[in-house]
Amino acid sequence: MRLNNSIKQAFVRSVLDDTKLVDYTTQIHDRIKKFFYDIAPDAVKKLYDDPKTQGYFQTTSINLTYGNDYLGWYHVPLVPSPDYKVIDMDFLAEVNYLKNLENEQQKKRWDLETKLRGVIDSFTTVKLAREALPEFAKYLPEIDGNRCKTLPAIAGLVADLQNIGWKTPKTA
Repeated sequence: MRLNNSIKQAFVRSVLDDTKLVDYTTQIHDRIKKFFYDIAPDAVKKLYDDPKTQGYFQTTSINLTYGNDYLGWYHVPLVPSPDYKVIDMDFLAEVNYLKNLENEQQKKRWDLETKLRGVIDSFTTVKLAREALPEFAKYLPEIDGNRCKTLPAIAGLVADLQNIGWKTPKTA
């Protein structure tokens, strides 16, 4: 069976989907929320912690920088007035560190994607790819004669359709 672009893309995506990623975005957001919660006066914290009054607090967009490093826009509650300037350099350094880890992780992922694409592009058939890359065989379609059992372009489509009520046509 020919190794077409659809199968190659599914191969790369499947391998990358099996890699573990640290969710730095959530860590950064949680750290920023915690910072503004920690600096809020006790009376404000008491109102914010009460589920009956928490809905009255609006999230605010803030732009954070650390030196020349742009850290991004974040939407968080409990930000003081617009005139408030974040001056806690330790806090900004921590967010910057997490942001750098996030960027480094993304760069490594892009590099791996490029390498995977280069490897899989060097093969023309599924059979050759399965033989040369046995450790990646689970990401490639199985071949039964000339028919592909797990074509990635439609993998799971029948099950998804059946889940919403589609009836499998009877074969003649």
